[in-house]
Amino acid sequence: MKFLRWTADLAELPPPIEAVYTEVDTRGDVHREVGVDGIGNVVYRKPSSDPKWGRDGLFYSIDLPAPAEEVSAERFDALWDDMAGAQRSSP
Repeated sequence: MKFLRWTADLAELPPPIEAVYTEVDTRGDVHREVGVDGIGNVVYRKPSSDPKWGRDGLFYSIDLPAPAEEVSAERFDALWDDMAGAQRSSP
């Protein structure tokens, strides 16, 4: 697996999202995706039961003309876990 970070300067991301982190397999298929706002808060993740960002997440619905920055699996998982904790503590 590769973990990539796509930023708003590489693609048109819907507000408030400033970066999308993706977990991508060797065929290029995205397995998980996390969206982060301008101050680093996780604002969505896919897969999720929240349909706000679409059934397939943002990766397949936006144009990505430039290569992304590779990030560590640990960084991706920390973001993923951050959103999971936020969803559990929400009323």
